[in-house]
Amino acid sequence: MPYIAAVFCVIMVAAAPFAIRKNWSGTDEEQFDYMTLLVPATEGVKRGVNRSMSVILVAAAVMCACALVALIPGKLGAEIPDSVLKPVVFGSLGIMLPTAFVIVPSIVLFNRPKFLVPPAYRKQLGLCQVWVRRMFR
Repeated sequence: MPYIAAVFCVIMVAAAPFAIRKNWSGTDEEQFDYMTLLVPATEGVKRGVNRSMSVILVAAAVMCACALVALIPGKLGAEIPDSVLKPVVFGSLGIMLPTAFVIVPSIVLFNRPKFLVPPAYRKQLGLCQVWVRRMFR
């Protein structure tokens, strides 16, 4: 089973830069709709997830790279000292938790911070802005 996870991590780390570049250029907004097909959501939520896909992919690639650091040496018979493993685990958690619970919801709901939103999507409104405009029409 660890080998399957390692193969997935290698593919993710290798493919993420290409997907991030395509999302950041904004040429193909529908490219990431397949990632939101399984989630029953409104069009506004799907647009928000597409806006935050670059951040999600970066965080996933960092997590996968950290998983590789933890998986590969153990399977090769090498001993990983705690002085190396603990910073890797806490570093990946330190990247993943704020991304999952602060940055991505901020992009979906408010379309902020602008420097993390791809330039092609910066003029779109966040979900909260859309809801407020609908309420006060």
